Amino acid sequence: MVSTAQNVTPPVLSGYTYIRPLGSGGFADVYLYDQSMPRRRVAVKVLRTTDLDSEALQSFRAEANVMARVSSHPAILTIYEASISADGRPYIAMEHCQSSYRARCKSGPIPILEVLSTGVRIGGALETLHQSGLLHRDIKPSNILLTEFGLPVLADFGIATSVESSGTDVVGMSVPWSAPEVLRESTIGTVQSEVFSFAATIFTMVEQHSPAQIPGGDNSREAMSARVIAGRLQPITRQDVPAQLTAVLNRALSRDPRGRQQTMAELVWEFQRIEQSLGRVPTNAEVTVISAPVDGPVGDVPKRVSVDYQSRRPAGRPSFEAPRAEEPPSERASSHVPWKAVVLIAVSAVAMGVIVGLSIALWGS
Repeated sequence: MVSTAQNVTPPVLSGYTYIRPLGSGGFADVYLYDQSMPRRRVAVKVLRTTDLDSEALQSFRAEANVMARVSSHPAILTIYEASISADGRPYIAMEHCQSSYRARCKSGPIPILEVLSTGVRIGGALETLHQSGLLHRDIKPSNILLTEFGLPVLADFGIATSVESSGTDVVGMSVPWSAPEVLRESTIGTVQSEVFSFAATIFTMVEQHSPAQIPGGDNSREAMSARVIAGRLQPITRQDVPAQLTAVLNRALSRDPRGRQQTMAELVWEFQRIEQSLGRVPTNAEVTVISAPVDGPVGDVPKRVSVDYQSRRPAGRPSFEAPRAEEPPSERASSHVPWKAVVLIAVSAVAMGVIVGLSIALWGS
C-alpha cells in the first residue's frame, strides 16, 4: 500500500517529538523532530510507502546502509538511526543542518577560498565513496549541507550505486549538474561523470548559476540538457576567480569524459594547489577507505588517510598513487608540481633539520 498525498502525516516515533516539515522528494518526506535522548534536533526522512517489497523500499534500505557505512566521514552527513515506524513506514533519523549551498549560492558571491576549501572537503568525501566502490549520482549544491559549525557535508544518498554497475534502467539525474553521458542515458554514472557533476557544482558556487543555465534565458530542463550534451556551457565571468581555477573547472567540465580529471582525488589535489598558490595552507582532504561491501558484514574499522598536497599521495597509504593526467607535455609542465622537485625539497628540508638539530646540540654542550 502506497500512501497518498492526502493522508501523508508525520509518523509517531518513540523517543522523538515532531516539530515541522522540512521538505519532500519523489518517494519520501523529511521532517524535523526533537530527539529526547540524547536531546537534539534531528532530520527524519520517511518513505511514503508501507509496501516492504517495493523498489522504493529497496532503494531506501540501500541509502540507509550506504550512510551507515560512510557517515563517520567528517564531510558526510551523520546518520543516527534507521527503522520502521509503528504504522509501517521506514525512516532514517540523521543530523539536522539548517542550510545548504543552494541557499548560499542565492545569498550572493561565495569567497573563492571558501569555494576551494569546500571543494577539497567534499571531494575527499566523494573520493571515499569511490574508493569504497560507490557512486553518489546526485551531486549538486542542495546536497551539500552546512552543519551548525559551518562545515560542509555531503547528503542524500538515495540513488547511490556501485561503481561496477553497468545498468541503464534507472538513471538518476539533476539536469543542470549532470554529465552529458548521463543525460544521453549512456550510463547511470561513472567516476568521471561524478567529476563533471562536482565541477558543475563548484562552478555554481562561483557564478551563482549552473554552467548549463543562461541568466535571463531559456532554462527549461530540455534547453539545459541540450546545452550540456552539446558542450555549450557558460564561461566563468567573475573577476576574482584565479585563472588556475577556471582552467581546472573547464577541464573537469569537458564534454568527453577522457578529457576530465580521471579521479576525484586528482581534482582535489588541483584545488589544493590553487589554495597554496593563493598563500593558504591547503585544506586537508580526509579519505576513509571502506574495504567491506556496503551490504555485506561489518568489517574492520575503516582506514582514514589524508590527501597530502606536499607528497601528492594520501599519507600512510603508499599504494594510493597520484593519478596522472592525460595532458600535452606543455600543459602538464605548467599545471603540475614536478614530483622530483617536491622530493628534492623534502629531502633538503630533512637534511637541513638534522644539521640545525646537531648544531643546537653541540652549542648546548
